[in-house]
Amino acid sequence: MQQSRCSVYIHCRASQKTQKDVIFEIFSRTKSISGSSKKITLPKGELISVLIHYRVEKNEELSVRIFGHDLDFEIEESSRVEGKNQN
Repeated sequence: MQQSRCSVYIHCRASQKTQKDVIFEIFSRTKSISGSSKKITLPKGELISVLIHYRVEKNEELSVRIFGHDLDFEIEESSRVEGKNQN
């Protein structure tokens, strides 16, 4: 059985100050584990796009989590989550 894939596209901009060590994560609520993550710096004023992929098992519930210190940035409306069934 092939697994399905989840892709998260997050477009964000730090308008006030550079944001260092921001972690974007796909978290499996079903398994209680971090599925996939990216650690990035968001330079002040620049639009940054983050792409994260995760292979999903049947009926797995996922969340997108964001971690960092003193976070202050905006997520653009064009951000999205896509799922592709490989079965």
